[in-house]
Amino acid sequence: SFEVGIPKNFAFKLTSFPPVNFFNFPKKKQKLDKRWIESLFGKKFLIKPSEKFPNFFKLFKICQKYQECFFQKNPKKYGISRSETMISEKDFVLLNRQPSLHRASLMSHSIKIIPRNKCIKIHYSNCNSYNADFDGDEMNMHFSQNDLARSESLVLSSAFHHSKIPTQKTIMRSLIQDSIIASVFLTKKDTFFSQNNLFQILGFLEKP
Repeated sequence: SFEVGIPKNFAFKLTSFPPVNFFNFPKKKQKLDKRWIESLFGKKFLIKPSEKFPNFFKLFKICQKYQECFFQKNPKKYGISRSETMISEKDFVLLNRQPSLHRASLMSHSIKIIPRNKCIKIHYSNCNSYNADFDGDEMNMHFSQNDLARSESLVLSSAFHHSKIPTQKTIMRSLIQDSIIASVFLTKKDTFFSQNNLFQILGFLEKP
């Protein structure tokens, strides 16, 4: 329930400019040492020594395609010690639905990139917090730009930390609608599953 699904186009547009420092320099340098470039979804393009000439053009095309995603063209604004990084899975974003009625109208979620999706997907348990009623609600998304904002997203505005209404101490994040109906049907005494259906249901469970 902490994740939010976003389309691939969102991931291309949402970027940040983290500074190249002692902690993240080995990770950036690793792309050069291992002779591959990592794309949006972690696909590695290997350059084999035995095929230097064909793979050189392949690498050149990849660099042209993703040049705006790795390095900023305007060094005067950001300096040469920063690189442009696209949003990736497990990053934190802030979601807001207007009008903001209470504190839980602005919460942070972990990113899950869904390639064929065209809208923002959130878990049922977060609908009451955003007062979402499934009629084409518009959401605002902000990608944290520095380490301080990311730490605040993890500690202060995390969706897990807004499960209750502060004034009434009542539960706000909970299952609703068809998630409850499905739970009732699955737990009825006269409900039996075949082996194939059971393994199919277990396959959708999250790994511990």
